[in-house]
Formats: sequence, structure tokens, C-alpha cells
Amino acid sequence: MGDNEFAKGIVSMAELEKDPSCLRILFGLYEELGKNWALENETYILIWESYVRYFPITLAKAATDPAVPKPDELRALLVSCFISNDIYAPEAFPRLIDMLDTNQDLSANTKVR
Repeated sequence: MGDNEFAKGIVSMAELEKDPSCLRILFGLYEELGKNWALENETYILIWESYVRYFPITLAKAATDPAVPKPDELRALLVSCFISNDIYAPEAFPRLIDMLDTNQDLSANTKVR
């Protein structure tokens, strides 16, 4: 299995993830892939599409379990994904500007235990 197939497998596995504890791990993986792996552009775009759907990140309710990451921690991890690789910039700016112009909620709800 090559690097691109491995990264695509992570994206596929995380397709429906909403648990904040899992997102903490997933965002860390995406940051690592963006910073330190030599992937094909197509794979980077798949990773981008996987994490940008959480922006702006919101939690359905406040966590009572101390093991669940706080919203600020998840936001910081998500920002780390955005800045992990220059290839995301051409995707990020149009997407974020477009989100400013829309009235619909584009954030993915996350589930809190």
C-alpha cells in the first residue's frame, strides 16, 4: 500500500465522523499528512474536502466528559489542518469567502457524549 492509498483510506474511514474525541485524532492526522507526507494533489484535495466540512466547527452541546476536547481545541486543530500545506490555499480562500456570503449553516454538527 502506498502513501496515497493510505491517506485515501483514512479519508474514507472518517467520512461520517462526528465524535469530537475522534475529530481530535483525525485533525492531527490530517495535519501530519499535510505537513510531512509527499502526496498527489488529488489526495490532498480529498483530505481538504474531508476536514473543511467541519468549518466553522460547532458542538451540539457542551461536553461533560473531561476527555472530550473543548471547542477551542478543535478549532485550533482545524486551523492547523488549513495551514499544514500550501496546496490548500487556492481551495481555502474562495471557500471561506463564499461561506461569508451565504446564510445557510455549513458546519457539520459534532456529537458530544
